Amino acid sequence: MSDPAALEVLQGGVAYVGDATLVPDTAPPGDGRLLTAREAAAYLGVARQTLANWRAASPRRGPSSINVRGRVFYRVTDLDAWTHNRRYTITPVR
Repeated sequence: MSDPAALEVLQGGVAYVGDATLVPDTAPPGDGRLLTAREAAAYLGVARQTLANWRAASPRRGPSSINVRGRVFYRVTDLDAWTHNRRYTITPVR
């Protein structure tokens, strides 16, 4: 993460942000790292404002996010799952 003091993730997936604690109900499979909105936008190749627009849309669009004390985080596994579900194949017309 770009600001290691803001979020500390310990072994087992427990994360501390200030005095708030995030404990996942189940350990996320694969890469359970948490990314900031800026890092998630770079990971997906979109603008940070695009992620904010997707979160604000009704019905909601975009990948799942986690809000902690006004800060938004994304799990890498959620970003990967969201992009995987949006894939499609173009078949040429003959």
